[in-house]
Amino acid sequence: MSFSKVLLLAITIGLVSAFFAAGTCLAKDPPKEPSKDPSSSTDTPEVATLKQAYALLKSADHDYKGHRVKAMDSVKEACLVFGADPKGDGKGDQSQADSDTQLRQADQLLSKVRTYAAAQRQNQVLIHVNKAISEISLALARN
Repeated sequence: MSFSKVLLLAITIGLVSAFFAAGTCLAKDPPKEPSKDPSSSTDTPEVATLKQAYALLKSADHDYKGHRVKAMDSVKEACLVFGADPKGDGKGDQSQADSDTQLRQADQLLSKVRTYAAAQRQNQVLIHVNKAISEISLALARN
């Protein structure tokens, strides 16, 4: 595993640990569209974890018969519930195995968000996160 992937994994683990250690509560009535106010704070631990999962999915370099993109769309919708929009682009040259690893890492992050969202009864987030997890499973099963 390359240094950059190890670093990304370490950052991800740190974010997820901070997310659960903080025990923050999700907003009850979050906006459905991203906030236009740059001073608004949408970078909660939940949003940070969703953005991390989105970045992993986006950087995976294989098609997965459209399921990777559908998972990205669902993660984006979960972010929009918080008034955030995941940013970033790019696909790199990587092996299928490396791409599969990134999808699995995104699945692990989303599973943690799903557990927390379920405990907090955040049904809007849960719907999108469950759909993303389902699409990742389909993507990995078809390759």
